[in-house]
Amino acid sequence: MTTEELLKKKEEMIEVMRNLLYTEYSIKTFSSRIGIYIHFLSQNGKAPNYDNANEFIKEYSRQNGKDEDSYFVNKYRYSIFKFIYFLENGYVTKRIPTRIFDFSGDMSESIENYLDFITNQKKLAKSTLYDYKHTIEDFNRFFKIKKATSINDSLIKDYFIFMKDNGKSLNLMYIAATVLKHYFKYIYEKNYIDIDYSNSVPKIKYIRNRDLPSVFTTDEIKKIIEGIDRNSDVGKRDYAMIILALRYGLRSSDIVSLTFDEIDWDNNKLKINQVKTKRMVELPLLPEVGNAIIDYLKNSRRESDLPFVFQPAKGPLKTLSTSAFYNILNKYIKKANIENIDSRHHGPHSLRHSLANELLKNGDTLPDISGILGHSSTEVTKVYLSIDYPSLKKFALPMPALNSRLYNKEF
Repeated sequence: MTTEELLKKKEEMIEVMRNLLYTEYSIKTFSSRIGIYIHFLSQNGKAPNYDNANEFIKEYSRQNGKDEDSYFVNKYRYSIFKFIYFLENGYVTKRIPTRIFDFSGDMSESIENYLDFITNQKKLAKSTLYDYKHTIEDFNRFFKIKKATSINDSLIKDYFIFMKDNGKSLNLMYIAATVLKHYFKYIYEKNYIDIDYSNSVPKIKYIRNRDLPSVFTTDEIKKIIEGIDRNSDVGKRDYAMIILALRYGLRSSDIVSLTFDEIDWDNNKLKINQVKTKRMVELPLLPEVGNAIIDYLKNSRRESDLPFVFQPAKGPLKTLSTSAFYNILNKYIKKANIENIDSRHHGPHSLRHSLANELLKNGDTLPDISGILGHSSTEVTKVYLSIDYPSLKKFALPMPALNSRLYNKEF
């Protein structure tokens, strides 16, 4: 594809983005970044693909003194990958990779098989899978820098010394130790290596902060809810999302990714496939929650084919991000003028902890809710599976009488 053809494709993509209601600022930014990439291709006689896009990103970040994983560079990567996806598929999508990992080298086969194993067998959350990939890539890079021919005790020791000397946090070193221990055990069992080096990984002493997070009082929650204009389109959506967080303690990722298939109107239940743990959780559809969702669907939600319940009030039709929900909630928290709020943790997780605190006050056993308070691992979500219906129902705040006609399925 010639430079002229690429520039023409860029303009086609920009026009599609404009029809999807991207802002002019976003369009201008995308156009500039893609233009720089096209110039790189032209200068080097290359065709557009993800590999040389990564090559360009590395060179561009080096020239501008930016870290490859910095916000600035990731924005460039996202724009360029979006363009390549458009070239390959003919349409603009949000769901594209913003990070291409490099597992090339002598270890590539064992790495690919290991990642396939943890992806399909262990069914890790996306964030956890990213940590595994990032760690393996980093170790593989070190392996190649050292021009090593095999894994050994000395190489493993040197790698962790390298991490420490380069200012890596205890948290990252703890993750690296956990991942590599598991990886070495796997490749030994699969006969990629003759010695089990999992016990050669150093033990990293890392203690997470176990301080109890802040919770909202009943009065503070009331102020937050009262600050939502439920007569506006945006307010109807925001109220439905926040009430889901308040009444069930759902993670923000589960709220923004809630689909129509997960709402069982006939049996008044929510059957949520949790994003983080991949576990199914079944909860009673409280009248207050059902009313809020239907009010939004009937009166505020723009028409779209998206399977997700919640979407932006304006702009491109897409899935809301967890950061978007954080900003939505934070807007109403600030509006509520809650005392000393700046010195407290007050994100979506605080709503989960507020629910846990309330359940504890209402007599639920500590084992049922300790997971919510601990954040120790993905096992924390088992708490949702053990919360009984009576405890959850008695937590519901007083509400106006249910208008049963709202439960008409034809919306």
